[in-house]
Order: sequence, then structure tokens, then C-alpha cells
Amino acid sequence: MKIFRTVFILVIIVVITLFGTAYSKPEADIELIETEKSNLIQEFDSALNLVSKNKSSSDKLQISYENLKKEIGTFNDSDFLIILKDDDISPLTKNLLLQMSDEINGGKGISSSKAFEALLEKDILDESSRVSLINSIKADTDGIKNKLAEIAQSESGSAVYRSMVKLQQSDASMALEVSDKILENSSHYNEDNIRAAITVKSNYYKELSMVDSKKDIEKEKSEFIDFCTSQYKKASDDKLKDSAVFSLMNIRDYDAVKAIILDPTIDEELKVACVSRNPKTFIDVINGNPTKEDVEFILDCMEIYPLKELAEPMREKLISNSDFYSHRLVSMVEFLAAGGAKSDTSRFEGTPNSNWIK
Repeated sequence: MKIFRTVFILVIIVVITLFGTAYSKPEADIELIETEKSNLIQEFDSALNLVSKNKSSSDKLQISYENLKKEIGTFNDSDFLIILKDDDISPLTKNLLLQMSDEINGGKGISSSKAFEALLEKDILDESSRVSLINSIKADTDGIKNKLAEIAQSESGSAVYRSMVKLQQSDASMALEVSDKILENSSHYNEDNIRAAITVKSNYYKELSMVDSKKDIEKEKSEFIDFCTSQYKKASDDKLKDSAVFSLMNIRDYDAVKAIILDPTIDEELKVACVSRNPKTFIDVINGNPTKEDVEFILDCMEIYPLKELAEPMREKLISNSDFYSHRLVSMVEFLAAGGAKSDTSRFEGTPNSNWIK
């Protein structure tokens, strides 16, 4: 119970911090909901508002939250629509309720996303509640998909990225089309749009690398690498800078790895992450037709993050080749075999999206 109380209080503090100033509207008038449910919402909303204004301890809020949590499964889509449309219910309460939306309808979550489509329009909900709604609903209608695509292309803020992620989950082909449109006309879009687009495009290349795809993507992938490198150098937003680097390291491409490792302005931690995610990239080069420059570059990368998986390929393909033999190479292979670290390839597990592989 003590652990629950601590976690609960931390969650409330984070939510209040996100919203900034306290909410000062009167208690909600939600008579259209069953009295018991209405009381639960009003009690929780009142307690949450008092805590946000530092006019009450968290004890009453914890009790009202526990009571609401017990009954959340009895709420249905109609109840949630009434709550979300009620201007007298605080954004704090709406946001926290949306985060529990998977538990309504007896634990089945929102049953008909179409009914919530109108709430995706800008300025109907506060930004945080709108993002929570995007996360909660299923993009299972053309109307919702089109709205998500519109948000991803025409707005700024956190709703842009979440809309693109949701669209990718429901219709990967459509998300890729939106992404390509943004990247091809990037001067007409803001940094939030571009960040969302390169994330989707990176996921596309990543998943193609997980299968034996027959698609000829080398030219467009090379252009994508150049684009991400350019965005990293000129972006004013740190989120876009980070997304550009992570997008490069996740596509498992040798030139993308080189773009990161050879850039002196990229943080060492990001370079470590890049090497740890790309054992397959290095092994493909080792098993192919590497040059002396490639071997030296791979050795440089192993000094950044020593990958144990590379010990045997380097022993079999490089040490045995007189063109590559060196004391540095031998020492590195021995070190990798004895004390190399494990790679971080969990993000390359799972089944790729079939819509991207055809």
C-alpha cells in the first residue's frame, strides 16, 4: 500500500506539472451520467483541483482515485464522451481518465472510436487530453485516419508525433505516404512534422532490414541518410536532432553508422548506442568485401563499444587475411572474445509490418 501511495502521488505531481497552473472551474454538472458515476467523477475532480492549488493533502485524492479505479470498468463510451465534452470538468481529470480508458466497458476499452472522432479537432480538448485520446482510440475508420494524417502534416506540438505513431500502427502504408510527402517537401513543414516523418521512414527501413526484402531502396535510403544528417546539423529543436540520430542508427545501414560515428558533434553516448544496435551491420561488411579503411573503422567502433558478436567473424574473415592483419586487430579480437559486451538488438525482434515488405 505504501508503494502504491508513493507511485500514485508521483503520477499526480507529474500530471499537475504538465498542466502548469491550477484549474479553477466549478464542479462538473454531469447529470446525464448515472448518479453513482457522476459522484465518483465530481469527488475525484474536486480533490484533484484542491491538490493542484495546494489547498488539500493527497489523502482525499488518493481515496477518491481508488474509488474511481474500482468502478472504472462500469463506465462506457457514452459516459466518457459526456465527461470529455463537459467544460466544467478539469483537464487534469479528463487526462487521467483517458489514461484509464483501456479499463472501461468491463476492461475492453473504448468500443467505438468513431464516436470520439470529432474530439480530435483542434482546441476542443486541451493538448494533453487530446494526446491521451489519440493514444486511447483505435484508428479503425477512414475519418480518424484522415484526421491523424491531417494533424501530422498541418499542426505542431506533441499531437503531431502521436498522430503519426498511431497512424503507423493502424495503416503503415498511409503513414509512409504521409511521411514521404513531408520529407519531399520539408521546407513547407515545421520541425514537429519532420520529426514524425523521419521516425516513420526509419521504422520502414528498419523493418525491411529484418527480412529478405526484394525492394531496391539503396538510392532513396542514401537520400534519407543525407536528409537526417542535414537535419541534425541545422535543427534548432533537440528532439528533432535526437530523432535524426536515432533514425539513422535504427536502419542498420553502414553509411548511416559512419555518418554518426564520424561526426565530432554527436555525443559519445549516442555513438555507443549506435554501435550496440548494429552488430549485423558490421558483420555484413566483414563478410562482404571490406577495405582496409572499413577494417580500421570497425576497430574504431569496437573501441567505442566492444561487441562480443564480432569476435568470431573478425577472427575468421579478417585475421586470416594478410591485407588486414595487424597487432591492433588481433588484440581487439582477443578482447572481444574474452570481455566483449552484448549488443542491444531487441528493437529488431518481432514481426515486421507486411504492408511495408511487399
